[in-house]
Amino acid sequence: MKLKKYLYKYPQANGSWKYVIQLGQKYVVARKSYEDILVIYEECVACDFDMDMLLKIKEKYDELKRSNPMRYIHRNQAGFYFIQKDYKYFCCSSSLKEILEYKKQLEENGWDKSCLDYKFRKKHHLPKYIQQNKSGTYSLKHKGEHYGTFNNLEDAVEERDLLMENDWNYDFVDLV
Repeated sequence: MKLKKYLYKYPQANGSWKYVIQLGQKYVVARKSYEDILVIYEECVACDFDMDMLLKIKEKYDELKRSNPMRYIHRNQAGFYFIQKDYKYFCCSSSLKEILEYKKQLEENGWDKSCLDYKFRKKHHLPKYIQQNKSGTYSLKHKGEHYGTFNNLEDAVEERDLLMENDWNYDFVDLV
């Protein structure tokens, strides 16, 4: 559906709309928000839809989209925030401020999960398969089997990662 010169609105499968600036058969910019596309459209009108300028405008707004502070941060139904990039889960927190700090640490260290200082203390904040005991130690459990108790969380995470790499089988773990 044509809204303005070169501005179109297309229905999506989920019932929402996609707004597109389109020259002939070529999409220049597509956004889900009408307000976002209008801002870009006004800049396109100002440059009289010159293709070189349109590509620069698109590049500028794509860079803004990449620098979004909430990128890779999601919220589950229970209200907890978590970081997930390329189907890889990093951490979870009930505090948005805390999750933004973790994201900053991950970005600064090339998305290396080991850079995170584990401040997780509550059960729902602990890494998968690790439980905190009343004594303050950490137990590693998987499918009803107990794989050990550790004095600190870092050791438990290290052991868990090693076991996960070896399909939870101590026979395959290199003990050297």
